[in-house]
Amino acid sequence: MAVLRWCLLLGSAVLAVAILAAGLPSAPVARPRQWRVFMTIGAARTGLADVVATGGHDAWAAGTSASSTPVVYRWNGSSWRAIPRPGPSGSSAASVAASSAANVWVTIVGDAAVDRWNGHAWSRFSFGPAARTEIDGVTTSGRKDAWVFAYNRATRKETAVHYNGTAWTPTPLTVTLGGGGTARLVSSSSRSNVWAWAYDPRHRRWVSLRFNGRAWRVIPLPATLLPARHTVVPEQMLAESAASVWGTVYAGTTGSRGPVVLVHWNGRRWRRVTGRRPAGTLAGPVAADGHGGLWLCADRPGGAGYLLHYSAGTWTTAAVPARGGTAASVTGLTLIPGTRSLWATAVISAGSAGSRGAAILRYSR
Repeated sequence: MAVLRWCLLLGSAVLAVAILAAGLPSAPVARPRQWRVFMTIGAARTGLADVVATGGHDAWAAGTSASSTPVVYRWNGSSWRAIPRPGPSGSSAASVAASSAANVWVTIVGDAAVDRWNGHAWSRFSFGPAARTEIDGVTTSGRKDAWVFAYNRATRKETAVHYNGTAWTPTPLTVTLGGGGTARLVSSSSRSNVWAWAYDPRHRRWVSLRFNGRAWRVIPLPATLLPARHTVVPEQMLAESAASVWGTVYAGTTGSRGPVVLVHWNGRRWRRVTGRRPAGTLAGPVAADGHGGLWLCADRPGGAGYLLHYSAGTWTTAAVPARGGTAASVTGLTLIPGTRSLWATAVISAGSAGSRGAAILRYSR
């Protein structure tokens, strides 16, 4: 009888708690952070190659229009709007760098030029005849600090040209970038912390190149840092601070891909990031995740692209989102400052049907 009474009392208590809880609002359930297709541009031959954000209400994506001329898309906080840019047929906007909504730089491949948005209007700066000049990249840390890298095909010389807000000052380099404006080989976190991947023709090796506010310095990578018996080509550089710079490397052999190679500069030396890495090869953009980690792009051994996240020694993967049966290949990544959300640009395709346009992706809760 005592046991029965105890069970009845316990049941009543449980029922009372359930009734009380039913009258209270439930705790919010956190939505998982995920990648999604934010916008698609369905015009054939349209492509987006890079993206940068300066805040939640300002971002820029660069690429080529259906008529094979440069085009820039701008995010104003509510929508992306296309801003066609003048340029000869066959040219394209390849990379974009910005420090604010009033300091945006875009490389123009095929026209040996860069465009600058000052908050009110565009201006174009040419760095030589297009027939023999390539723009290898642009980076900026402020309205009075920008670097453009121009390669002269005739002399095979690279020049780093600095803009101080008024005038340009060229500095000849002993190494070459060789990016053709299509890869983010350069990155800066301040006017005294500018980095680039470069090739040293004298020693026939890839090196890192740093500007410390006074001069450019070549910093070789230790031979043990890169995988032996692989063709290694640096992909991207991401300078977060003087004590934290990330670099990605494409590594492969004839008929095969891999492994994933991520290197980090800690203020004193380069180190290779290890851990249980996914199979595949890094190939494409890299961006901070806003919480001490990175988002990267990679190719699986079978050739399919995917997104890769790295944080404190842990690697995870995420699928590239698709819409309407199309697959996307990511071309640009950027963190939205002050958040843990990102924008990405991508090429969309349908297998053997080829490219069907471009897409802008968003990562958020």
